[in-house]
Amino acid sequence: MKFMDINRLQNLKNQAISRILEAKTESELEEIRIEYLGRQGELNKLIRQLSSLELEKRKEFGILLNEIKKTLEE
Repeated sequence: MKFMDINRLQNLKNQAISRILEAKTESELEEIRIEYLGRQGELNKLIRQLSSLELEKRKEFGILLNEIKKTLEE
């Protein structure tokens, strides 16, 4: 993801939830967890990009990223 916007973050969240619901095995769930929440996962890549944003946008996107992360961890 080159840049962040709220729609992209919502799409990422929806895509991850959809894949979780479609997963049929524990190993599929683990692959999804790693893809989104792992050290090189999609969310961590975005979290590392937060420092390049303006302060106000950083707060907004930081809150949203944390909400997405909590949702996917459940």
